Amino acid sequence: MKFRTSEADGLRIHVLPTPKFKTTTVVVDILSPLRPETVTLNALIPAVLERGTRSTPTVKGLQERLDDLYGASLDATMFKIGERQVAQFELEVPNEKFLSHAPALLEEGIKLLAEVLLDPALDGGVFRSTAVELEKEALRKRIEGLFNNKGRYAAIRCVAAMCADEDYRLFSYGRLEDLAGIDAARLHAHYRQWLRTSPIDVFVVGDVDPDAVTAMLRAALAIPGRAVSELPPTVVKGAAGAPREVVDRFDVNQGQLVMGFRTPVTFSSPDYARFTVYNGVLGGYAHSKLFVNVREKASLAYSAFSRFDSHKGLLMIQAGINIENFEQATAIIHEQLAAIASGDVGEDELLQTKAMIANDYREMADSPGQLAHFALVQGVEHAPREIAELLEAVEKVTVEDLQAMARQVSLDTVYFLRDKETVEATHA
Repeated sequence: MKFRTSEADGLRIHVLPTPKFKTTTVVVDILSPLRPETVTLNALIPAVLERGTRSTPTVKGLQERLDDLYGASLDATMFKIGERQVAQFELEVPNEKFLSHAPALLEEGIKLLAEVLLDPALDGGVFRSTAVELEKEALRKRIEGLFNNKGRYAAIRCVAAMCADEDYRLFSYGRLEDLAGIDAARLHAHYRQWLRTSPIDVFVVGDVDPDAVTAMLRAALAIPGRAVSELPPTVVKGAAGAPREVVDRFDVNQGQLVMGFRTPVTFSSPDYARFTVYNGVLGGYAHSKLFVNVREKASLAYSAFSRFDSHKGLLMIQAGINIENFEQATAIIHEQLAAIASGDVGEDELLQTKAMIANDYREMADSPGQLAHFALVQGVEHAPREIAELLEAVEKVTVEDLQAMARQVSLDTVYFLRDKETVEATHA
């Protein structure tokens, strides 16, 4: 399945016509460089826009309009792709072809989406202060709430330590220290600049006429005076220096071990499929070496897995462990890395991993949102790829390929979130 793409004024519209789905999904991705001076401002904008438009200035009113579109939905989120921050708005509407009265649901949905993006409720020419202050407080709680999920908190802290001098250290929802300096006027001024300069990608997936939906979107999302800035590439260091150890101590009973590795392999690399299989054999699935040997055989971890960030060239290994098991768990993790490096990978491990990866791609083909995300990644990384081509490359991966990938991995940082009490006892 291929998207049909057209571009004008920094607005790229990608349409995937397919009868596979009974709904139509429209995804708007607005991309910015991930920078400390703008990361929190960017994160606040979607939330404030969802507070209301000029003609419908309440959240309740917006929801009623979505309900009138036969239960359409509109959601906004933030994430990062390498060192790009992405604000994403996703609209899903039932396809009117399947309704007896055939109302213009897609056209009305696109008008509402455009209204939310381009015609927000204002007060005195800027965002309403009440909306901004409410969303600042919500963002504060969201960032502070990260600590409640110790696994996620540890993963973010490890990346922040690894990339202390790189913009990738930033959390996609911003920083607490920025909130006090943001008011309605400043945020609105930044919003106007953001709309004027940011690349925008719009993806449509559904049983639609590509030319008609493209015309609708160009009319609805016309932004005068656009002067789009090119996004800088993500910095990929490829190899680590001397490994560092970082320890955070809190009032916790369970430890979180995260090991961060550098690799030159990224989504656009020829080795992407080979490294995807390498990660799968190491810790991507329940049959993988980390899960079997750290969690099941040694009973050292509540969870043990690896994750490949193909946009930054990072391999992250994470395990939730009892604090006293740090040394043993670390040693067994290193044994699994060494096993792949020496070619100790069974045929069953390799075949099962390839089957799991193929299943992941099949599931992606059944999700409009994932199809749109995959297409966005290809555009951001300037690396057009077909799913069939990736599956073929995955099938060809050998144990020798995995050994070659093992040589591309270098340990950067070992992060451990552990208890306070042991520290006090040690120093007593």
